[in-house]
Formats: sequence, structure tokens, C-alpha cells
Amino acid sequence: MNNAVKCYEMVGESMSPFLQEGDSLLVKEVNPKENLCLGDCLVYSSSDIKKVCHRLVKIKGEKLYLKGDNVPQVDSPVSPEDILGRVVAIKKADKLIILDTFLGRGKAILAVYLSLFSIRCGFLSRWLRILYYSPKEIIYRLKRKWIT
Repeated sequence: MNNAVKCYEMVGESMSPFLQEGDSLLVKEVNPKENLCLGDCLVYSSSDIKKVCHRLVKIKGEKLYLKGDNVPQVDSPVSPEDILGRVVAIKKADKLIILDTFLGRGKAILAVYLSLFSIRCGFLSRWLRILYYSPKEIIYRLKRKWIT
């Protein structure tokens, strides 16, 4: 493990609205037995699909359970050996969102609960993306929506 950072391009809509098709994901290698937290976006090798990026929602023994924010069901259990790394940053057009901070990880944990709750209340999933806006950007968007 050399903590290398790799870049992947997001394909598909399973993590929408947080991750959109075409977003660039900066993925850092991690030791899956030590350095994972609920809410982490992980990239792993799947038998039927080459690479998958989903959010960690449960750890039970040696098995990891991941789920896409926009998918109602949890994925089949994943072994730690299949984990390629954790998403530490996302490049969206001209914006870089850093996830590997205390605040970023806290927001990710909140996103897990919102994502699981949105299975029952589908309208919530589109609001997950607001967790990753800066306070200044939230105020700007609210002003633009309600004042104009």
C-alpha cells in the first residue's frame, strides 16, 4: 500500500445527485481493515462490472456493505480485498470538492442516513448534493431562487 491517488471518471447514475456522470473522482488507496468510516465513497472491483463507486453504509465482521445514493437496495457484501480506494476529492466542471476532511467526513455520514431514509421517501435523494455546498454557495443559491 503506497497511498497512491488515482483519477477515475464517474459513469452512470447510481450516486446521483451527489456524483454526476463525467465527474472526476480522486481516489486514494486505503487499508480497508483500518481506515474506513460509514459514509465513505469507495471504489471497488466487482465481478460483473469493472469498477463501482458506492457509499459505505454498513460494516459487519469482514464484510462491507455499500449502496449507491440513487439506488434503493444495498449491494452484495464486498470483501476488504476488493476495495481499490476511498474518494477523497471530486472535480465537477470548474469546482473541486474535498471530502477527506473532518467536515467532509461528517457530511458523508449524514448522507448515509439521508440516503437510507430516501429509500422510503424517494424525494430526498436529490437534496443530498446540498451537503457538499459551502455555506456561501448555499446562501447564493437560496437568494437566487427566492429573490428572483
